[in-house]
Amino acid sequence: MFIAIEGPDGVGKTSVCKELAARYGYTVTPQPAEPFRSLIMDKQFEKITDFFLFCASQSDAAIAPWEQTVADRWTWSARVHQGLLTQTVPMEFIYECEKLIYQPEVYILLCGYHGEVGTNKYSGVGHDELLELYLEC
Repeated sequence: MFIAIEGPDGVGKTSVCKELAARYGYTVTPQPAEPFRSLIMDKQFEKITDFFLFCASQSDAAIAPWEQTVADRWTWSARVHQGLLTQTVPMEFIYECEKLIYQPEVYILLCGYHGEVGTNKYSGVGHDELLELYLEC
C-alpha cells in the first residue's frame, strides 16, 4: 500500500512517516527526494522550476505497488504551494501532471500542530491559511 501524509509545516508528517516505518515496516519516501530536495531548498530557481523538480522527484521515486511505502508529502503539496498559494502553476496543469505520477491509495491530511506555530519558512504564510488551502485539495 502507498500512503501519502500531507499537511502544513509542523503538523507531524515526518513523525507519522517514521512511526509507520518503525511499527509496520513501511519504506519512507521523503518529498522531494534527493538530489531534487537540495536543489529546491537552495531556492535558486523560479517557482515554476521548483514545481518541475518536485514532479521529477515523484516520477523518480522507486515506488512499487506491492511494497508498503509512505510519502512525507506528495501531490497535494504541489497543489497548495505552486497552485493555490503562489499561483505559479495553473491548477489544470498540475492535475494533468499528476496523471503521469504514481498516486497513493490513501492520502492522510494532518491538521494539528506541535510546539510553536509560526509561518511557513518558505512562503511566509501562517498555519491556518495553509491548512485552508490543503482542505481545498
